[in-house]
Amino acid sequence: MSYLVLARKYRPQNFDEVIGQEHITRSLKNAILNQRIAHSYLFTGSRGIGKTSTARILAKALNCIKGPLPNPCQECVLCREITQGISMDVLEIDGASNRRIDEIRNLRENVKFAPSKARFKIYIIDEVHMLTPEAFNALLKTLEEPPLHIKFIFATTQPEKIPLTILSRCQRFDFRRITDRELVGQLKKISQQEKIDIEQNALFAIARFAQGSMRDGESVLDQLISFCEGKIIAKEVISLLGIVSEECLFNFGQAIIEKDVEKGLTIINALLKEGKDLEQFVKGLTQYFRNLIMAKEDLPNLIELSKEEEKRIIEQSSAFSLPELFYAFSLLTHTQQIMRGSLDKRICLEFLFLKMAKRQSFVSIEEILEKIKTLETSSEPAVSTPACAEASVGRLNPQPEGEDCPLGELKEIWSECLAAVQGERMSLATFLQQGEIISVQGNKIEIGFSPDFSFYCQNLQRRENKKIIEKLISEKLNKEVKIIFTLLVPACAREGARVLEKVKDKVSDKENSPSLPSSVKKAMEIFEGRICPTPRH
Repeated sequence: MSYLVLARKYRPQNFDEVIGQEHITRSLKNAILNQRIAHSYLFTGSRGIGKTSTARILAKALNCIKGPLPNPCQECVLCREITQGISMDVLEIDGASNRRIDEIRNLRENVKFAPSKARFKIYIIDEVHMLTPEAFNALLKTLEEPPLHIKFIFATTQPEKIPLTILSRCQRFDFRRITDRELVGQLKKISQQEKIDIEQNALFAIARFAQGSMRDGESVLDQLISFCEGKIIAKEVISLLGIVSEECLFNFGQAIIEKDVEKGLTIINALLKEGKDLEQFVKGLTQYFRNLIMAKEDLPNLIELSKEEEKRIIEQSSAFSLPELFYAFSLLTHTQQIMRGSLDKRICLEFLFLKMAKRQSFVSIEEILEKIKTLETSSEPAVSTPACAEASVGRLNPQPEGEDCPLGELKEIWSECLAAVQGERMSLATFLQQGEIISVQGNKIEIGFSPDFSFYCQNLQRRENKKIIEKLISEKLNKEVKIIFTLLVPACAREGARVLEKVKDKVSDKENSPSLPSSVKKAMEIFEGRICPTPRH
């Protein structure tokens, strides 16, 4: 008994069954209804997304005895012959094996003859980009002025290789990649009809492996039905296909979040022992960080994962800032380029992990420019930057007399201010709790942060965050206030600044020396040189 593979058994037979190409099927159905049928069509797109199937459906719609109809009857002799591939009037030609000029000359001669039974003689040329330039030239005249009974349908995965003279004579339809959710929906439907028990996560694993190709997804499902006994689970799918599981990606991401070097390097070692392709793992990691960015931007509809995996990706995204995610994405892109020419891909992946795990807090270029602009226009002293781990506590200024809101009173009601901020935005209150009120001058409140909490200080300095906090505290104090967030200067940094001033003084003295040429002064400044006395002989 002959077995029919799933890809052929569940091949779409009408426009409504074509998955993920509604923009094309709708246009073709309307063209048939309005009798605006072109003499040549070009279907483009990646493999396994419905180009040839749509071409056959279009041929049936045009040649159906009851037609032309948007939905062929599937019952007449012409529909059945086209479905079975035995129609004398619908000819499918492989462009790769019939690419020479002689085959196209024969085609050009045969188009003169009327169809034997059908309304139109239809030529479906698959992978048409494989034709030689001479063959395209031979086809050109026929394509420009074909007989009324002739229709051409070309299919290709590489439209850029088709001459513009051919493209300009065709109606072009670009087939899009089928989404993972659409693939999962169709595979689930097939599994139900075949009475196959399969996990949802296993379906998503197949969809990710298929990369937008319905035919590849159906072929993998066919293989799994033979491989697995009983219920198909995600673990068996991952084992058969040799792909990296989402669980592994989540664990690797958690190691980056926790900065757990041992955990991350152990995962890489396990991947090597299991014989996984590390380049494919980095590809999966790229998709993982893409999903983190979508979750960070609150776009869950653009995350193609199961419900459990989607929930987990949203949770992990809260541990990263957007600058950190962008930095990780650039690292992944760079690592992929290095891996292509590297003999030891393990080292490339380990260095990638260490860079991510040892990351510091990031501030975008826009934020840096905004801070510079603020510092240039503000009369406030510039914000210090940390140079050592221990912060100075001697920066607290004595409170001037006659203040509208004394420092002591403000500290007493500060918990109420934090509660007001917490009610508006929890994250800002969390950041604010790590700061300390160090001075109050008029309506200006200065809050200091130690170098360990520089990331919190940077976030609070953002214009939108600062505006929210100032508004809430002003309402609490019944007066308008301005908040200044300051990163406290470590003692060793102040000592370094004094040393720097001494060096500058020395350089200045050298520059003012009239006995030295300017070039010598510049060299002494760069190399920190000094003039030695000339030895006497």
